[in-house]
This record gives sequence, structure tokens and C-alpha cells, in this order.
Amino acid sequence: MKRAAKELEHRVKVRTAEALESAQAAQNAIEGLREQAQLLDLAHDAILSLDWNGTIRFWNRGAEGMYVGRGMKPWAKSRTTC
Repeated sequence: MKRAAKELEHRVKVRTAEALESAQAAQNAIEGLREQAQLLDLAHDAILSLDWNGTIRFWNRGAEGMYVGRGMKPWAKSRTTC
């Protein structure tokens, strides 16, 4: 019984460490994407990111100035809105 309890405790520690590592990796990926989006927002050119269905998922300030500033809505042509 003690052996089974120790084995279970070991497995819990291993799984907990794996979960924490996975959560940290996900957090790092999110932070990386956030930094990339900030860099794209600094560009003066219009940058749009579309998915495989043609739905706009991201646009930067340059795109806002080019499209929205002229009364156009680029996302109106996509299947769903941002």
C-alpha cells in the first residue's frame, strides 16, 4: 500500500511539473505573439492577416488609417468580422 502511495505521489509530481512547464510555454508563446502584434502596429504600411477562409484576424494601425480613415471597412468583405 505504501509503495502504491509513493508511486502515485511520484506520478502527481511528474504530471504537475509537466503541466507547469506547458503553462509556461503557452505564456511565453502568448507574450511572443503580443510583441509581434505591437511591432506590426508600428508599421506605417497596411498589414492585414487573414485565415484560410479569408476572414481578417488582425489589422494594424496602417490598415486602419488606409481603410477606416477613408470610410471603408475591409472586414465587411470577409465572412466574419474581427
